[in-house]
Amino acid sequence: MKNKPISKLIQEKVLTVESERILNEFTLSYEEVITKEELIASESLLRDMKVEKISIHKITATVPPHFIYHDKGTKAAMPPVQAIRLWMSKKAHFFGLSDVQRESVSWAIAKKISQTGLRKRDLVDKIAEVLRRRLDGAFV
Repeated sequence: MKNKPISKLIQEKVLTVESERILNEFTLSYEEVITKEELIASESLLRDMKVEKISIHKITATVPPHFIYHDKGTKAAMPPVQAIRLWMSKKAHFFGLSDVQRESVSWAIAKKISQTGLRKRDLVDKIAEVLRRRLDGAFV
């Protein structure tokens, strides 16, 4: 078995360090954009996002299924009321409501979304821009 040349070992080390940096900077960029946008579902968008390094050349990010609705927006359509109920169960300002009140509010939210849809936020573009800014000058 032949030894790798020192230049190849240094290149792999640099790529490993840089891929770790990109992974960390992507995570920070994602968190910055989601927090700044003040999305209704920001808690789950932050909690359920996973980033992993597959190799020194590949990083993958997995986001919750509803990320796409906030990124691209939606037409006026009835959302799943169960998802709104779940979201409400985790928000402190809904804790004092009775079950009947909570059910009424969840249907009111769903009806509003069904009439207006969700506004397009271009989250992917915003995350990419923040990441570009964070990495500006990092690679020569």
